[in-house]
Amino acid sequence: MFEWDEHKNQLNIRKHGVSFSEAAADIGGKEKSVMNKDIEYTDAPEDIEESLARAAVVPNFGLTPEQVKEWADGRAKKPVSIYLSVETIEKFKSAAKKTGGHYQRMISDVLDTYTRQYL
Repeated sequence: MFEWDEHKNQLNIRKHGVSFSEAAADIGGKEKSVMNKDIEYTDAPEDIEESLARAAVVPNFGLTPEQVKEWADGRAKKPVSIYLSVETIEKFKSAAKKTGGHYQRMISDVLDTYTRQYL
């Protein structure tokens, strides 16, 4: 059961400039009007050129942009069925769990790397 407290109502008016009854009548009104605005969110800093000038090159990142393109172009996949030892599958699953990856993709990457280097 709700009991009106005029003292608290007056404190709320002084503190927030709105009475409980006004607040109750407008629940969600102000928030809804803000939510309906088109707001553009970005993580880009104000001065992007300055940020790029301060950026550091990460050594041994892995692939150059050209290598990434070559890699992406050759990534067409075809499903196959193969038999692998339970031990091998469990090792890949464990590694994938630690890294947050996908064990089947890891197996595919190992086979692709081996093929490029040795076959």
